[in-house]
Amino acid sequence: MGLPAMWYNASDMRYVHAMPGAVVALVVFSALNLFIKEPISIPNGEVILTVATFLFAIIAGFYIARLGSRYDAIRSLVAQEDANFLALYQTSRAYGRKFSDSLRELIDRYYVMAYDSLLATYEYKRTAPEFLLMWKHVVGNKATKDGNAGQVLLNQLTQIENSRNGAATIASERLHASQWSVLVMLTIIILIGLYGLDLSEPFVRAVVILLSTAIVLILLILRDLQNLMLGGTALLEESGQEVLESIGKPRYYNARFLKIGVSKIPGRVTEYRLGRHAPGAEKTDIVMVRRKGKR
Repeated sequence: MGLPAMWYNASDMRYVHAMPGAVVALVVFSALNLFIKEPISIPNGEVILTVATFLFAIIAGFYIARLGSRYDAIRSLVAQEDANFLALYQTSRAYGRKFSDSLRELIDRYYVMAYDSLLATYEYKRTAPEFLLMWKHVVGNKATKDGNAGQVLLNQLTQIENSRNGAATIASERLHASQWSVLVMLTIIILIGLYGLDLSEPFVRAVVILLSTAIVLILLILRDLQNLMLGGTALLEESGQEVLESIGKPRYYNARFLKIGVSKIPGRVTEYRLGRHAPGAEKTDIVMVRRKGKR
């Protein structure tokens, strides 16, 4: 579960979601209109604008549909994974506290590793060692070899593996740099074409500003869909955090992701664990935090 490495480099640039980004674009294009007094002279500008807009609509529409399907599929798989992890722990309690506590620690370590990255690239290999330990813990226990509960545990682990594998495979289906470059190129052509229109009428200027902002908004929505950040929050982050709470463990957040805005702590949360290490670091630095003003 992760974002590209450039998302958490030394610069710690804050992630700007689609709607705030569109507001910034609106301000920029409004300011640009104050400086452009006359339309940009473009031979056959209206024809170029029409063709570029047509191509952009087709390509962007196709990518939105593709990324939207990817978004829905990963949401379903990760929700199933979280539900099965909780069911796995609850079932393990049938074999006594020692067995369930050991499994709970493995589940906790699994989620800490998962939250040291984010869902956008779903780092299957990173969490695989902890998950394999769960298999060994269940299979190697004599009590689980007999009875229906033992078979249920194995079925739940199998279902989790299916969800993990499916989510990792689908998450790898991202838009490549060449595909983004085509969209950006068409966007630039459209923006130049818009400012080649007759700008003498205030209404035309207003339409140009709104259309320019809408084009940028579409690009930002595509980016949010690809990064599974639609709506300003990471996809199903709460689902996994609630699993931690349900098994008696504090929530876990990485400080870097909180800083850049891709992870958020709900107001009702009074205590949580904070990872102060860089995402993906082998050596962890985790502390308990009590929020100010909370009891």
